[in-house]
Amino acid sequence: MNRVYIGHNNDSTDMDYRLAILSKGVWMGLDRTYDGPSMPGTPDWRQRAETIKFLIDAGYGHRILVGHDTMVLNMMGGNGMAPIEKLPPAGSATGNLSFLVEVVLPYVRDELGATQEQIDRIVYDNPRRFFENKP
Repeated sequence: MNRVYIGHNNDSTDMDYRLAILSKGVWMGLDRTYDGPSMPGTPDWRQRAETIKFLIDAGYGHRILVGHDTMVLNMMGGNGMAPIEKLPPAGSATGNLSFLVEVVLPYVRDELGATQEQIDRIVYDNPRRFFENKP
């Protein structure tokens, strides 16, 4: 199961579902963390950030990968997303490509209490381990 990646796992708040998946040894993608309109009934970016911290605290920080899917969602259109040309520029407070690293992950660290080491594991170590296929 170490080679299995299950993406788009932050569109709900069902933690039992996530824990059940992670307990099987898979990698979990929390790859819909962006600022902007969400589909009705889905968490906002702060709730998605809380999911990251919850999974760290549950002992699964070493099995999660994060992303934003901003470009994909906007290229596909629909779901209430703004066209690419109407997104804020990267580097702005809600920059489409930098929002995850400039806003969400600092929020997980500074407001929710994750350590910089935990953030670095998710951002740097986990992708490397996943692509090297190391548990």
